[in-house]
Amino acid sequence: MVREVSDHCAIVVKEKVLDWGPKPFKLFDVWQNEQGFKQVVKSVWDKRESTGCRLETLKDKLKGLKTELKKWTREKCYKDKNRKLEVIQEIERLDQKDEDSGLEEVLRKRRVELLSVLNELNEKEMMILRQKYRVDWIVKGDRNSRYFHSRIRWRWKTNELNGLMFDGQWIDEPNLVKGCVKRFMEEKFAAKQEMGWSLDGVQFKSSMDQN
Repeated sequence: MVREVSDHCAIVVKEKVLDWGPKPFKLFDVWQNEQGFKQVVKSVWDKRESTGCRLETLKDKLKGLKTELKKWTREKCYKDKNRKLEVIQEIERLDQKDEDSGLEEVLRKRRVELLSVLNELNEKEMMILRQKYRVDWIVKGDRNSRYFHSRIRWRWKTNELNGLMFDGQWIDEPNLVKGCVKRFMEEKFAAKQEMGWSLDGVQFKSSMDQN
C-alpha cells in the first residue's frame, strides 16, 4: 500500500560515556558486627594527627577512613563470596553421599553446621540489600524471586539521573548538570532579604516568675 506520509518514527542512537565522578561511599550496618571492622576504624582514627583546625582534621580522618574501609570491604566481600561457594559445594557433596550410602552422625552434624554458616552469609547479603535499596518488604525467599530482582532494577532505574531540563534546555553533561543543581540549591536556600523582625529587648517570663 502506498503511503504519502511515513508512520515510522526515527530513532537517534547516541554513544556517549558520561563520567559523573566517584560514587558516594556507603556504610552498611552489618559491617559493624564484622570482626576487624572496629580495629580498622580505630587504627585510622588514632594515626591521623591533628592539623590545628578541627574541621580540617575531621575531614582528613573521614577521608582516610573511607579509603581504608573500601579496601577492607573488598577483601571481606571476596572472602565471604568464596566462603559461601565452598560451603555450598561441601553441602552438595554431603547430600550426594547421603543419597548414595547415607551419612554418619559426624557428617550429619557437619552438614547442620554448614547450613548454619550458609544462613548467616545469606542474612548478611539480605541486610545489605535491604539497606542499599531501602526495601522493607524483603522476607526469606524473596531474594531469589524474579519479582525481587525486577523491583531492584526498577528502583535503580528510577534513581538514575541521566540529565536535567533546565531553562527549557536538556542538559546531560555531568559538569553542566552539577552546576545547574548547585545554582538551583543556592537560589533556593539563599536569604532574599533581611528579616523584618527581631527579639531584641523582648522580656520572657520564667518559671520562677510564675511561682
